[in-house]
Amino acid sequence: MASIERTTQTKILLSEEEKDALRELAAAAGMSVSDYLRQLIRREHAKLQKR
Repeated sequence: MASIERTTQTKILLSEEEKDALRELAAAAGMSVSDYLRQLIRREHAKLQKR
């Protein structure tokens, strides 16, 4: 069975301090910033689905 992957690009405007904090959080989790954000979005989406 073939899988179809849909990707969406979103531009997020952050201050330098916010970028640094995001990099620190991702590094602490041992992840890249994009993977960290992806996981965070999935987790929040799952919470919303449970409501």
